[in-house]
Amino acid sequence: MNLIRRYSYSAALMVGVAIGLVGLSGRFRAAPEASNQSAGAGKVLAESSPFGSDTKKNTRSSGSTASASEYEAAWEILKDGRLPERERAALQSLILQQWSLLDLPGAIHAAAVDQDTGAWSISDGELRKSLRPGLAADPERAWHLIQTHAAGFDTIWLREEWIQAVSIRNPDLVIKVASQLPTTDRGLAIETAIKGSRQVSEGGVGDEAVVEALLALPDGQFTGPEISGILGTVIPQQEIIERALQAHSPGVRRVYLEAYVYSQSPLLSLGLEIGLDSLPPDIRGEVAQIVESKQRVER
Repeated sequence: MNLIRRYSYSAALMVGVAIGLVGLSGRFRAAPEASNQSAGAGKVLAESSPFGSDTKKNTRSSGSTASASEYEAAWEILKDGRLPERERAALQSLILQQWSLLDLPGAIHAAAVDQDTGAWSISDGELRKSLRPGLAADPERAWHLIQTHAAGFDTIWLREEWIQAVSIRNPDLVIKVASQLPTTDRGLAIETAIKGSRQVSEGGVGDEAVVEALLALPDGQFTGPEISGILGTVIPQQEIIERALQAHSPGVRRVYLEAYVYSQSPLLSLGLEIGLDSLPPDIRGEVAQIVESKQRVER
């Protein structure tokens, strides 16, 4: 009998997490109640994970973590279709999360190769997110894998997951490579970098650094209006005004004022005023000019 078929599903998942029981020895008997056991096995998998939210831990720890080959074996075992789709997907997600921390290329390859195998497709958005721990743990290496098309035709969704994963902890890196992104991904990169910078900065003021970095990219790869359109949907209006007043350069100030006007677009599209009198006096004239210019373009 094939070695993989001799595992119970509980054993397969314990192989996946290597909690000190038995490795790939085939000493477990097949369990007919595999579906019922899977819930408990999934719990073991989650609780035995030494990673938690610490994505920096990507080496095998003694007696507590599986090797990359064991995660690969657990992944293969799930392919026989004996588990209901929801349970299988939950276990796949846990396996990919931890496998990606140990062997990111291997996890990416498995996800990409197996996404077209039917009902348990990795193309499901929730399962794709399972690669984010590995992408965030070593973002520069992950970016290299993306640039070399490690996922083949699936590089598109892998790039999107990289942007989402890395923006939370390292928005500067996302901006650094923004000019290398296809135009279809640039909006996502700007938005997630702004959100990430606001999370990691004291008082949520990190978005100005993102704006400055984008404007500083060579050849004017990102325009003020392109940035301000996203700012206007991410930052509260009052904060936009505060950033404009505190801006360190006229270019950055202009972007924030354009963002404020963008946030008022619903009113302007209805022919309504946006209440310039409520704004600080030293920016009213500039905002009025931006409004006039916007209305002239839209006529």
